[in-house]
Amino acid sequence: MAADWIEYGYLGLFLGAFLAATLIPFPSEALLVSGLGLEMDPILAISVATVGNFLGGMTNYGLGYAANNERMFTRFGINTQRIHRWEKRSNRWGYWLGLIAWVPIVGDPMLVALGFLKSRFWPLCLTVLIGKLVRYVVIAMMYFAVF
Repeated sequence: MAADWIEYGYLGLFLGAFLAATLIPFPSEALLVSGLGLEMDPILAISVATVGNFLGGMTNYGLGYAANNERMFTRFGINTQRIHRWEKRSNRWGYWLGLIAWVPIVGDPMLVALGFLKSRFWPLCLTVLIGKLVRYVVIAMMYFAVF
């Protein structure tokens, strides 16, 4: 499946990495390795995968952020005071969770939750970007160590 996407070069890598960071399961690591196997420029491939995956993750954040509104609380009977307490906690230290936003299964829903809790956007962007970049660098280093 990854081979089909990598036929589109860097665009396929970007789109696959973006999809992998949304709630749709997709093998972005396999795409990166496939691209490296097809002799893509390693720096460019890591950069493209990182940016695509970062933007997909921040899309999750945006979905969660949009879902946190007073009208929804009223409709579903959500305790607004409790939500505001969690928002304050999230703003205090929640953005550090962005460093592990790349972790399969838990990373994507975690970003939705951080968006819902309105965690601070710019610090979260920085930690998500760092975490995703480090993951792709490590994968590329492992690829080059083996091949």
